[in-house]
Amino acid sequence: MMNRRHIERIVVWVIVVAFLGLAASDAQAQLYLGNDQPSGGVQQFTLPISASSTPNFTVAAGNVVALGLDAKGDLAVGALGGGLTFFTAPISGSSTPSATFKNGALGNVGQIAFTAAGDFFATGFAGNVNLFTHPFSNATVPSASITNANISSAAGVVVDAAQNLYISNTGGSGANTYGNLVVYAPPYTGLPIVTGPAIGANYRKVAISGTQLFVASVAPGTGRVDVYTLPIAASGLPAFSITNGVNLPEAVALDAAGNLHVGNLGSTTVTVYGPPFSASSAPAVTLTAGPSPFSLFSLVIGSSQSGILPAVGSANGAGGSFFRTGVQLQNPSPSVINGNIVFHTAGVSGTTSDPFLPYTLNPGQTQTIADLLPALARSGLGSADVVSTSGILPTVVARVFNDGGDKGTSGFTEDLMKPQDALSAGDQFVLLVPSDLARFRYNIGVRTLGTGASITVTQRNSVGTIVRTVSKTYAPTYFEQVDATTFLGAAPSASDSLTVIVNSGELFIYGATTDNTTQDPSVQLGRK
Repeated sequence: MMNRRHIERIVVWVIVVAFLGLAASDAQAQLYLGNDQPSGGVQQFTLPISASSTPNFTVAAGNVVALGLDAKGDLAVGALGGGLTFFTAPISGSSTPSATFKNGALGNVGQIAFTAAGDFFATGFAGNVNLFTHPFSNATVPSASITNANISSAAGVVVDAAQNLYISNTGGSGANTYGNLVVYAPPYTGLPIVTGPAIGANYRKVAISGTQLFVASVAPGTGRVDVYTLPIAASGLPAFSITNGVNLPEAVALDAAGNLHVGNLGSTTVTVYGPPFSASSAPAVTLTAGPSPFSLFSLVIGSSQSGILPAVGSANGAGGSFFRTGVQLQNPSPSVINGNIVFHTAGVSGTTSDPFLPYTLNPGQTQTIADLLPALARSGLGSADVVSTSGILPTVVARVFNDGGDKGTSGFTEDLMKPQDALSAGDQFVLLVPSDLARFRYNIGVRTLGTGASITVTQRNSVGTIVRTVSKTYAPTYFEQVDATTFLGAAPSASDSLTVIVNSGELFIYGATTDNTTQDPSVQLGRK
């Protein structure tokens, strides 16, 4: 059984974090398929798909060859001929474009890739890549165009968490045709990294994870999916290719669980491959798109809109305190929204068997949950994911408080944050230990996103001398809060600094300071 002091130091802190990229079992993400027929449209499916999956609805659109989704769930559609249309979330079968414009002077759209800011890049099988800046209107034109002598026919484009830009390109002709990658760091004005020629390849759309990049190729033969190891190196070549189950692959996308979805023009199928990937990877699921005629040139995966309460509790604390977590949900939209609050036990990743509390909110409705864990038939400590299954994510306010009975309550609230605020690979943040460790206790917590995270922590004393360096790795969708001594492997001194560098993945990290007399908590949150 967890001791009272351990319970107290975890439950005194909570922060609400918007979070895309939950494990697929927790968040019902959506797969969108584009049909390059005059009235083909865009079909939406709920993930995970099976061989018998059917679309939830179809968005009216013609000759769809490219799709893109931003962090809010807004949908951009590229058409044969170079037309672009923008649909605002939530997407439904009755959605109509809020903006229609052209891909500059380009006569086609290869792929669409949104930035964290809500702008997007678009290719068009030419020597340049266009950038479009939001907000979008019928008068929107490219705000910038990226050109380089190494770009001859840019087909695919993707942006990673650090906002690096990856362009798939095809060059040469005949027997000398090749595919390669052109990679720019922001602000995209410097010299790019250019990979070596993948002979015989004819590149199309790309997808990226934290460790690998996948690019569809419609040649040689029935095609392949080339897999590159990150980071991309100059003159680098694919580590291996996936050929089983592919048939003229035009599009690739990854879901939150890391499964690779391949859109095959030749067989009009979506083939799904599970990690880890290798040259012998074979599809675990094959879905035939329809009804005929169906020309499958594009697919994109949008995570369900989700948030997370990294630390929730209903438990005894030190000094006779009792901490609870109250939650309010409000629907700001004009449509009914639905979802679940999924509870995960502290110290382990979320699983498919974790309990959940469903919610349904009418337009403008507010729901109050006085104490979250008892509402889930649970007590103790853990974390909770707020997952939208229909419509947008509700406005969420959580309050952690000490229930003093007749003496009232004391606590604090935190508002919903954006997923792009999470620290990612290459980011650095400094935590400061309290100046008086007799008056205050200090704890450190982390909450990872869907890929987990690894960090390096450098501890310095108050004059700047390095005391120690520790490395830590955390599983996906994982919460942990421990005292500073446990975190560092040794007791800190007053006013020490802890420099945290994120090596991989995404996470929030925080230092929680609590007054030993008043039990008043405060938090220093590591975020972008």
